[in-house]
Amino acid sequence: GSLFQVKPDGTASVQAIVNGTLPARVEYCRNSTNSTELLTNCTAVDSIAYIFNDFSTISDPNADGVVATDSFTFFVVDREGTNSSDDATVFLSLTTPLVATAPTASAEFTATEVAASAISLYGEDFSGNQEELVVQIISLPSYGTLSDPSTNETLAVNDTLNATLTFPYTESVTVLYTSDEDYFNYPDTTWNFTTIDGPGASGSDTFEFRVFGVSGINSQSLATSLGVRVQNVNNPSVLEGPNMTADELEIYASSSFLDDDSDDERFPTVLTLSGITLVDEDWDVDVVKCRIQCIRGAFTINQEKLAQLDFSSSTYCLTSKQSLKCKGAFGDDEDDAVFLGTPTAVARALDGMTYTTSSDNTEDVCTIEVFDGVGDNCMPEDLLDERREDLDGATSVYDSTCYLASVNFSITALEFAAEAASSSGGCNSVTGYCLLWYYWLLMAGCVICCCVALCGEIQKKYGQRIQTLIGLDAYDSDEEEDSGSYRSKPG
Repeated sequence: GSLFQVKPDGTASVQAIVNGTLPARVEYCRNSTNSTELLTNCTAVDSIAYIFNDFSTISDPNADGVVATDSFTFFVVDREGTNSSDDATVFLSLTTPLVATAPTASAEFTATEVAASAISLYGEDFSGNQEELVVQIISLPSYGTLSDPSTNETLAVNDTLNATLTFPYTESVTVLYTSDEDYFNYPDTTWNFTTIDGPGASGSDTFEFRVFGVSGINSQSLATSLGVRVQNVNNPSVLEGPNMTADELEIYASSSFLDDDSDDERFPTVLTLSGITLVDEDWDVDVVKCRIQCIRGAFTINQEKLAQLDFSSSTYCLTSKQSLKCKGAFGDDEDDAVFLGTPTAVARALDGMTYTTSSDNTEDVCTIEVFDGVGDNCMPEDLLDERREDLDGATSVYDSTCYLASVNFSITALEFAAEAASSSGGCNSVTGYCLLWYYWLLMAGCVICCCVALCGEIQKKYGQRIQTLIGLDAYDSDEEEDSGSYRSKPG
């Protein structure tokens, strides 16, 4: 029972607790059920006790918690009995005395991604019965499961927990919440200040529960909704690719002094790497570190996707806290580069990466590494936490592990493109190499001509002396000019 107030207009609509035990306070001068009965202790106080006892009329609580309604009428007269009021009707809305309560005032509990997190559930019977209470699950979370720790069974709608609540209701019962794999809603912003793209962007995961008495007399409580804030646990990134055959991983070598046509389809000198993928289930709440290396050639990442990559910031990239610092300006024609970015940003930069080499007839090996987590070659944890505090105060959970995802792939460097074009008999596609051979042939011809001319001059100038030295007769132009013969001088 609870006290109610009568309005000046003679009507009242009050909230009363079912089966209340407050002592009756009869303080009006006439009883509405027996108008001739004069009540004692008549004062100016306008309150009276009400005790409900017809439990057969109780129904499940409506949205306002009302389980039954009642009413009564009364009137008042003065002590002389000469003046009386009109009848007044009091309408009673009777609410359930049972209440299910959340563990915190905010009705929100923090759990950890994937792990089974214990949540305390409370309830209370405000009637005089002080019954033992049973906890019942009314609705399930959208992105997780509930289980009873005392039975290890997964709970469904309308299932009850094995443990119960008893007076004075200071102790709770426990339910275990386990989020779906890769689901979290805290943090709910990415490293780049945008809302995460996962289901956690919609806010807390929720479920509902209520309590009812073991005897069933006092009906049941209203359902209480409990929000679960699921904190992210860092998951390792998954790197794969390139999705190319050995034949597709072949490229012609380019030369700085041979005029290669890198656009030639028959003898390409630029290899576009396809099928490199980077997947991370943490919805870009933190950054990863990427390192790309090639032994003999050079790579260029997608230059149209650099906007969200960090190559040179003093706060994150080049700080002394980093064991592996950034290098390689924008990943353009580099053989070794290190940069930071969200997994999505890094994946975009790797998509369409190209490769070139000036080493012919050899095999090159390229390596892509992605460091995800904290410590070692990953990001320092305090830097990640500072960034998250600046964003929304929400941090991820790390297990002090620096996860490494890496791929290695071999690229076969063929002969120089110009040589290939020449040996194929085609000078149209790589004209520079053909022209170069023409140049060398021309030079060789010039050298030969010069040598012949020089030898003639030497013959004219030094011929007689050479003949004398070697013991030959001088040429007799008068006698043997026609025959053109030589003869030896007698000893």
